[in-house]
Amino acid sequence: MGVTVPMQSLPMTLLVTMYNVPVVDSTGAGDTFNAAFLTSTIADCSLEKRIEFACAAGAISVTGLGPKGHLPSFDETFEFMSMNEENTK
Repeated sequence: MGVTVPMQSLPMTLLVTMYNVPVVDSTGAGDTFNAAFLTSTIADCSLEKRIEFACAAGAISVTGLGPKGHLPSFDETFEFMSMNEENTK
């Protein structure tokens, strides 16, 4: 699984791999993904980094119970990304 982003300006598709985490509850994962994507856009990250960041935040969010189970901070998400580079599928 992963996220596929069609690139209008380039003749290619960007594929970003998802994180392999234990899922407790997926409620709010999409909202967390969207919020993280927008947050990293405001932070002026590249498109690839925005997608990676959003995937990581969504992965963290499903490890808690309910829609507010585990909403990660900006720094926590980047730390998770660096600590889990080998834990992607």
